Amino acid sequence: MRAAFGLVGILITLGVIIWIMAAPGGELQQAQTAINVQKQVTPQVNQIAGRSGSGDMRFNESAKFELQTAGGKPSNILVLEVDPAGPAAQYYGLVRGDTITEVGQLGPVRDSNTITSSDDAMVFVMDAYQHQQPITVIRDGQKVVLPQPGTPGAAGKNWVPSH
Repeated sequence: MRAAFGLVGILITLGVIIWIMAAPGGELQQAQTAINVQKQVTPQVNQIAGRSGSGDMRFNESAKFELQTAGGKPSNILVLEVDPAGPAAQYYGLVRGDTITEVGQLGPVRDSNTITSSDDAMVFVMDAYQHQQPITVIRDGQKVVLPQPGTPGAAGKNWVPSH
């Protein structure tokens, strides 16, 4: 009989603890809110760090660029290779053969005295990615601003030429 009262007492205590934790504003709701916020923020934090949304690939591992020059000055950046699962393809929608003419706040590549090598080109494109800035490319003879407004992460799927 004592054992039954002891067991019932323990069960009631557990029930009260669970009820308090599950109540609105309780520990379980706070933990769920924290988990939801983390799911939303993690891709942004990864992008600021120069990684894919999932964090498994760095931007500079997802594409290869070549600085093209004319008359000894930079003219544009040619996209040589793109990993379709990487952030260059997932965020900007870059594809092999795209010619990047403008990069984020840097502006037109041809007006830049800062980009002097393909490594510099990678650094500036990666910086634009990290700061969620647009780039302008020439694709199939048409000027395209990437990512398409309002659709980061889906830039290359349904691109529309800019005017």
